Amino acid sequence: MTTSTLQTLRPGDPGYDAARLGFQRRRSHRPAVVALAHSADDVTAAILLARRSGRRVAVQATGHGTAAVDDEALLITTGALAEVHIDPDARIARIGAGARWGAVITAAARYGLAPLSGSSPGVGVAGYLVHGGIPLLGRRHGYAAEHVRAVELVTADGEQHRITGGDLFWAVRGGGGSFGVVTAVEIGLIPLTTVYGGALDLPATPQTLRGWRDWAEDAPEQASTSVAVAPFPDPAQPVLSVRIAYEGRPDDGERLVAPLRALAEPIRDELRELAWTESHTIHDDPPGPVASRTTTVALRALPDSVLDAAIPAITAGVPRIVEFRRLGGAFTRRRADAPLRRDAEWSAGTISIMAPGVDDAVVDELDARFRATAAPHTVGRLGALLLGEGADPAAVADAHHPADLARLRRIRDEADPERVLAPAAPLP
Repeated sequence: MTTSTLQTLRPGDPGYDAARLGFQRRRSHRPAVVALAHSADDVTAAILLARRSGRRVAVQATGHGTAAVDDEALLITTGALAEVHIDPDARIARIGAGARWGAVITAAARYGLAPLSGSSPGVGVAGYLVHGGIPLLGRRHGYAAEHVRAVELVTADGEQHRITGGDLFWAVRGGGGSFGVVTAVEIGLIPLTTVYGGALDLPATPQTLRGWRDWAEDAPEQASTSVAVAPFPDPAQPVLSVRIAYEGRPDDGERLVAPLRALAEPIRDELRELAWTESHTIHDDPPGPVASRTTTVALRALPDSVLDAAIPAITAGVPRIVEFRRLGGAFTRRRADAPLRRDAEWSAGTISIMAPGVDDAVVDELDARFRATAAPHTVGRLGALLLGEGADPAAVADAHHPADLARLRRIRDEADPERVLAPAAPLP
């Protein structure tokens, strides 16, 4: 038996705008109903309300994705499901679907533990995990979804489930939000308090880009790294921001990064021993709302031709960043049975800031040009980085092995045959 005191808001109601808006402001959706979920029973009530009203169901915790929510949809917000409980002996965290990684990091740190979180403490836990999750320490530990022990979710018929195995469990650890509304997860934690890392900013040149690529190719799996090529603060002097998280002794870290420091005179050098509670400073992602577009591809190799496209891509009149990530390592090994890409050694992507006056058609052309340069070396897309691209089923299909995609579709058809759910990254 369920009990719910579900609160709903409609356009014009006090609090409606605050409830519907998320971190990503590229699209300003105006759903017919916003349901404020404070419990799994509220989620059940919201889904049943949507079914009675003939509406589809979208879900938003923090709103980092760019998918448009239909004006006739019911939007469930799960931000109030933010509880975090740590079992230090079992090294497990039980986390509400609306919790953000910063809260989990802080709670786990009290026990000398850490989650496999990503670059931003403001990202919601559930959305990150159901799309796979690329952790800062992923080259050693793999995808974050591989460390999920249990998932609590409500399926499209309004039924509540706690799953630890089977088809549905396989699907939700990397297959996206097509299978139910997650209300809580249990994840494994690792014993960790500090890393060596931070950011090292160098002049962005073909030489420094290739130097980082060569260094990253041979770096140990304990070192995860990425770079951002940015036209800030001066477009005439682009910056290469090298990000590093190394699980090891600080003196070993100093020796490891010495070749990077020798590539050019650093503009900024913040490499040091960091508490894991400071891990957000490595990428220094924006804490507030943004309007942006991204496109990312997974690569088997990162040749000079792709690196050489980075600087022209950020000096084309649109405020944008090019990002390369070193993958490989544990990302390519099957730690858990889940629909996750195993053939990516690198990723390459762009982030375009959709400031007033920026034309979507211009960004489309720039993104297509960048993907075309990378195409000979591309193995597909990464599900963990799809949310910034919007609801593009073709991109979702390209993020999965054909056999995995067929299985995901079958499970989706069984879990939601009427297509009640309208996920941010829908299966084709």
